[in-house]
Amino acid sequence: MTSVGQIEKQTRKRVIQLFRERLGYHYILPEQTAIAAVLTDMDTDITALTRRDKTRALKQGMMQLLTGRIRLV
Repeated sequence: MTSVGQIEKQTRKRVIQLFRERLGYHYILPEQTAIAAVLTDMDTDITALTRRDKTRALKQGMMQLLTGRIRLV
């Protein structure tokens, strides 16, 4: 798991802790279920965005090599 994914997982745990300890929720409400679903989906989205950024950087590097802007030594 990426460091971003780990940060999101920690955030999810803090949100659940907030609901239980500070707001006094002891039962799972529909709103809590919805929030948990959104946070879980965010992990997938973050992974996809990270992969997209890496792919974009790789493509840019290959284009620079092809155009002669950068040379390998």
